[in-house]
Amino acid sequence: MDARPQAGAAAGYRVPRGTKFPEVCVKCGRPEGVATRRRRFSYVSPTLYVAFTFGCVGMILGAVLYIVTRRTMTFGIPTCSTCSQGWERASRWPVIYFVGSLLTTVVASFVWKVDLDRLWLPVVGVAATVFGTMAIHSIGRKHQLWATGIEEKYATLAGIHPAVVDVLQASADLNGAARRVSGPHA
Repeated sequence: MDARPQAGAAAGYRVPRGTKFPEVCVKCGRPEGVATRRRRFSYVSPTLYVAFTFGCVGMILGAVLYIVTRRTMTFGIPTCSTCSQGWERASRWPVIYFVGSLLTTVVASFVWKVDLDRLWLPVVGVAATVFGTMAIHSIGRKHQLWATGIEEKYATLAGIHPAVVDVLQASADLNGAARRVSGPHA
């Protein structure tokens, strides 16, 4: 099994609820040193993020809509220690950046109320919150699996190593449960 991340690793794969993944790292494909951890995947329509571009009110409205419309599904995901550490780091930074830049935006809004000549402060704060969080999140994707869609009985996961997809596909061919959505193996 090839232990290097593959170019096709970002292809989506439709996985039924309760799927047992093979005992190899889902990110790099290595069979040694693997531990299975329960991971919760969530999905929200990307159009919801438009709300976050409308200042502090948009951020509050977006956060409420995010909580209400978010769909989640949990799987036992086997990862090696190296990939697990990368996953943990990649999961932490977007949240830290978002909270910090949101607080900065709120402070900038209060400064703007005191000094109306500084309209650029809250605008820069909102831009930093939205685009910075998306950039950090995108950079961290290489270390994670993520949901590109969740239905009642299925989750479409991206970032699975192609060798793991092949094993899942072989078992799915026997019972017709899972299938590739896109990618070089489709």
